[in-house]
Amino acid sequence: MTTEGRPVLSDFCYKKYTLEHLENWVLDALSCDDITPKEVYETIVTAVSDNVKHHRKELDKSVGLLYLLKGHRDIELGVGNDEPFDSCDRDDTSKKCKQQWDEFWEAL
Repeated sequence: MTTEGRPVLSDFCYKKYTLEHLENWVLDALSCDDITPKEVYETIVTAVSDNVKHHRKELDKSVGLLYLLKGHRDIELGVGNDEPFDSCDRDDTSKKCKQQWDEFWEAL
């Protein structure tokens, strides 16, 4: 629905808008003679990797704060350096990592 030829806010679909911009960017990159497919690939990988690093950092900070809020005061948070707060993942079967995950989830 439009008002005097202008789209109404409820007509705006951010998903469609974003995907159209991505499509236009890909088409633009492919039409540029100076850009190789490998450069397009590496740029996308870098963007996704940077996004993962950003969210990992935010997750690490949030987990560290949650530990503190739950009364765990004797831990090193690892925030502010290159080391993640917790390098263990749920599939790590080492005794240390299993204990950290169990303690974390029990504290919730």
